[in-house]
Amino acid sequence: MISSVALRGDSGAIAIDTERLRLFGGGTIGTANFGSGSAGDVRVSASDQIEVTGVLRPGVPTRLDSSILSLPIPGISTLPTAHAGTVTLTTGRLLVSNGAEIAVRNEGTGNGGRLEINANEIKVDSAQLAASTRLGDGGDILLNVRDSLLLRDRAQILTNSKGNGGDITINAPVIVGINNSDIIANAIAGRGGNITINTQSLIGLAFRNLDNPINTPTNDISARSERNVSGNVNITTPKVDPDAGLIQLDTDLIDTSQTVAVGCAEEQSSQFIFTGRGGMPTNPSHQMNATLQPWVDLRSHPRSTQAVMSSSPRLQEATTWKRGATGQVELIAEHPTDPAAIATCAK
Repeated sequence: MISSVALRGDSGAIAIDTERLRLFGGGTIGTANFGSGSAGDVRVSASDQIEVTGVLRPGVPTRLDSSILSLPIPGISTLPTAHAGTVTLTTGRLLVSNGAEIAVRNEGTGNGGRLEINANEIKVDSAQLAASTRLGDGGDILLNVRDSLLLRDRAQILTNSKGNGGDITINAPVIVGINNSDIIANAIAGRGGNITINTQSLIGLAFRNLDNPINTPTNDISARSERNVSGNVNITTPKVDPDAGLIQLDTDLIDTSQTVAVGCAEEQSSQFIFTGRGGMPTNPSHQMNATLQPWVDLRSHPRSTQAVMSSSPRLQEATTWKRGATGQVELIAEHPTDPAAIATCAK
């Protein structure tokens, strides 16, 4: 047990910084005041996890709280007039289970204090997060959850007062309530408390405003007053427009004759042949798969170029002259070339 208790004046504050905190078996961490002073604040910061679970015996739960308590004196009826403190929890994961309670409360005429929890994940299983008063204004509850809030098996987030009901504010992407779990900000003589929920997904829970939602089998959200005006319940979820981001397409058909290149229209004898695998790649801008065979021109050619030997003698340029036996001048090539070695090309 870790506690700060006062009979006169304000009780002191409690601050705990740790990686993990586990409170069980009826254990208590809290501040309390039995006199006219206020209860001190409780602050717990656990980087990994806070777990509060179990009971010492029926009616004596494991508690983490800040309370104003009435001290019974025989023959004297007195009520405390001070205010409960603030309980602030900051952790990665908060687990509250098996009858345990995290609370601020006031059995006198002052207000019920404030419970604030900042966590990545909160799971409440057969347990309570509560802020209650006997005659004063109900305490407030603020939950800031990064990932999810799960309420299971008669779990309650509760502000309850004979005066005005306290307010509940929950900010969580996903909120799930199952097995008769409730979020309640009811009052008796005063107005009902206000409930504000900001979430992307609310599963299982529904607004019903019942007199006694705890005794119903449904998962309820209620901010009702028995004798006064009921509180307001505001549930905000993102409004998604299914048409947002859509592009209006043109209903006119495309004239495909205007999108295909004419190509070799002027050469009527030309052809374009697609040979499939082993030919052109599926996309001209992509490299052809190395496993494919290179392109081979399989067309037949009616005309070809061949080397043809010339059968007629070829004239050679004269490079000198001589006088013949009859006295005639003859022009001759000094180094004649063998005509058989001269070839020509023809189509």
